[in-house]
Amino acid sequence: MNINNDGVNKYKAYINAISAAISAYPDVRVVAVVEPDSLANMVTNMSDNNCVVAKPAYEECTKYVLSTIKQCNVWLYLDAGHAGWLGWPANIDPAATMFANIYKSVPNNRVKGLATNVANYNALSAATPDKVVESNPNTDELKYITALAPKLASNGFPASFIVDQGRSGVQGIRDAWGNWCNIEGAGFGLRPGANTLSSYIDSIVWIKPGGECDGTSDTSAVRYDSTCGLADAKKPAPEAGQWFQAYFEDLLTYANPAL
Repeated sequence: MNINNDGVNKYKAYINAISAAISAYPDVRVVAVVEPDSLANMVTNMSDNNCVVAKPAYEECTKYVLSTIKQCNVWLYLDAGHAGWLGWPANIDPAATMFANIYKSVPNNRVKGLATNVANYNALSAATPDKVVESNPNTDELKYITALAPKLASNGFPASFIVDQGRSGVQGIRDAWGNWCNIEGAGFGLRPGANTLSSYIDSIVWIKPGGECDGTSDTSAVRYDSTCGLADAKKPAPEAGQWFQAYFEDLLTYANPAL
């Protein structure tokens, strides 16, 4: 969304189309994750002027989603980053306040809770901390959720969670916790279902399609991100959003539990 090119209104039209499609099938249960990555940036990236400028538009558009997609057959989960992003002591309290304020800003919304680890690699529960977690006490998604949930509740948001484990089968494969692009050696993780280890968690899910590329490793590409050229990123990789067959095959090969 480019806010300088009528982006807010274009986004609202996009949401209106989704809402109309949901309304056309009232007997179909819809569970939707709202804007992966977007809101977390409002907690951690306010030193970037682009994020400062975009913040009002993000907030307006998120509230528009909650006020528009509120059919009885819908549950919404706001994206809450992951343990290595918002789980840090400096981030978790501001995150809880922000999510609760958004939740309370739209009466009678259909927000069930928060989604964590979308398209990321963290374990639900790690037997030993990953080498990259440094001083963060929330070394896996279960610890992050267990720490975050009471803070949300005290702010008036009785949230439950869903946790993406679609790329979390292998741990210890990143060179830094912030690395996110096509991490080499990843495998499908815990199967989707209600065996979640916590009363806070509604379900384990696989949100990002396994073979969908995060970004290209082609340094000459207009959309090249240097993260996709790091040593722990699988190469060669196509453009973001395109099918990455070799990566999908790796996810199958390294799946844990095995497929």
